[in-house]
Amino acid sequence: MFVLHLNWSHGSLRVWGEHSQRFITARDTAIATGTHPYAATVAELRTALAPALEHARAASGDDARVAAEGSLTDSSLMLLLPHSDTAIGQLPLPSDRLSACDEIAGFSAEPEETLAPIEVPAVALDPRTAFALLRILDTESTDDTVAWGHDARWWNAVSQFTQHLINDQRVIPTVVQERNGSMFAAWRPWLQDAPNHSKFTALVRGAPALVRAAEGAGAATTLLEQSMGAFVDSSVRDIMELENYSEALDGRDPDRDPHVAWLTGLLSADIAVRQPSAVESSIVRTARQWIANLEDIGEGREMRLLLQLLEPPAELLAGPDGHEDDHPWQLVFSLVSNDSPPIVVDAESLWSRAVGGRNGRGHSPQETQQLCDMLLGELGRASRLYPKIEESLDEGAPTGMELKTTEAYQFLRDFKPVLQEAGFEVLAPDWWGQTANRVGARLLIDSDPSPSEGGEGGKSNGGVGLHSLVNYSWQIALGDTPLTLEEFQALAKKGVPLVRINGRWVEIRPEDLERGVKFLKQNANGQATLVEALRMAHLDASDGGLPVIGVDTKGWVAEIFGPDDSIEKMPLLEQPERFQGTLRPYQRAGVSW
Repeated sequence: MFVLHLNWSHGSLRVWGEHSQRFITARDTAIATGTHPYAATVAELRTALAPALEHARAASGDDARVAAEGSLTDSSLMLLLPHSDTAIGQLPLPSDRLSACDEIAGFSAEPEETLAPIEVPAVALDPRTAFALLRILDTESTDDTVAWGHDARWWNAVSQFTQHLINDQRVIPTVVQERNGSMFAAWRPWLQDAPNHSKFTALVRGAPALVRAAEGAGAATTLLEQSMGAFVDSSVRDIMELENYSEALDGRDPDRDPHVAWLTGLLSADIAVRQPSAVESSIVRTARQWIANLEDIGEGREMRLLLQLLEPPAELLAGPDGHEDDHPWQLVFSLVSNDSPPIVVDAESLWSRAVGGRNGRGHSPQETQQLCDMLLGELGRASRLYPKIEESLDEGAPTGMELKTTEAYQFLRDFKPVLQEAGFEVLAPDWWGQTANRVGARLLIDSDPSPSEGGEGGKSNGGVGLHSLVNYSWQIALGDTPLTLEEFQALAKKGVPLVRINGRWVEIRPEDLERGVKFLKQNANGQATLVEALRMAHLDASDGGLPVIGVDTKGWVAEIFGPDDSIEKMPLLEQPERFQGTLRPYQRAGVSW
């Protein structure tokens, strides 16, 4: 039986193995110093790898470049492995996986163990083939003669994490400069955001000792950065080649434009980057400055920027609705700590302490100045994502900025998610993102005041129930406020994305008018049974229609349901576990009712 192991060395993944039968012989045979006595030969390694490589190629969409001629090369590897002193010399200890084989069961090492260098035959895989192989190592092998060491499980986790970064487009271009001054372009994983950095750290801490046993491997952090970088580079280049991105460089001269020189190395087989003779600025410096702009705030920073958007005070908007843009919104700057609970230092207090030389929260004048510098630095970083902040940096002591209603809406819709993803703290008004503050439809269910009066819509078959006839009608609504189509069109034509209705801010998107008109055309008023009306109250808006945001009732229906909003607030039960199928929203509502 063969037990295969994996080590990263000199830019490639090396596969080497242990032979169980050869181990039994090695225990009783003189051992040549420096040569692994029961390692698999290169020929044996190629044979043992063949089924897995075939599987890897199939899983890669039959990519002919995976395990192609030249992607595997015969090699060797110097390892630092634990040895046990025996009567015939030092014997390298078998791996845990080999020790578990039935063929060598009962073997026990001597209590004295030492680390010693030893050379093993190996097969080197290029990054593309190695990455494809590692991604399929989570599947069970059907070959009883080949097993993977426990280190392979760690390498599979590395490949899965790397693939996640590629799928999530967490990759960046860079330029690497060698000691001799030569440069080459490369794609690297982006690990600066907190969740992915935590995953990377977990992999470093969980690295088995064997993966760090190769000569010159260095720390686990180093070999992980190198291997993941190589996997990302080969994968992204394959994607760029498939999409023919290099065609964008046709007719452009890399000797005159540093950006073209950089892109040429990123998009072509020739990874070398040459400094254009006509340009003085260094490509490496330019690339590093660009990458520095991407730096995440990170959880490791003591303080980070807090941006809080405040709506105009209610007393200023006490006049008639529709004059929302007459009063500015405030975007307030602060610093917030990563403590729990967090400590917030608003910029106005910070600058007043700095100017007056007063201390606050135990900060010395020097610490206060450091916080001021940190605030300016954070604002500078945020301005790369939200350029309007640059206007406030013209002031000596920026504390915030004013925004028009249209600018506040643009900040909430377009820039808030980007800033939060980059690690900045952004506080928006509580109503932002709430369905109740969007354009929607309200259903009015109308019935007779009392079933005893015997109105036409009041009863069916002599009683009141789910099958009694009721009248229904639809209305466009902004939050809780119904509007006629004419009123809605008048608001939409103003072009203001945020309007105040009955003292509440409501969002009107450009597409809402079209959706509202379409909804009213497709959902005419009429008469139906109560159960059919309840189904309408839970229409699914996934087809591009308006969401139903409320139900109003009159007559005996209101007497049954109580307050007007009791239907919409009715808790929906989960679908029964044993039910085979999927309930639609109105069906779940019916079950809950």
